[in-house]
Amino acid sequence: MAIVAKGYKGSLLKNNIAIKIDKSKHNAAETGDEALLLAEYAATYIANERELAVAAAEKDGAEIIIMDDGLQNNKVKKDLSILI
Repeated sequence: MAIVAKGYKGSLLKNNIAIKIDKSKHNAAETGDEALLLAEYAATYIANERELAVAAAEKDGAEIIIMDDGLQNNKVKKDLSILI
């Protein structure tokens, strides 16, 4: 399982690459505070374009991907959407 988040205001989001959060290496200024918190529970990926983060999670073997605030994104095919 993996989580894909936007990494809101993270300084590492300047390039179009996906980043897997490493809690021992990254800080909230680099990844956004929410992504760092989510990384406490599962592998978490951030990217400017969510489809890049989804692709990175899949490449690392994730079979279930939870997208934080990804309901409005139509570039990623979803099997199930839950709005809470």
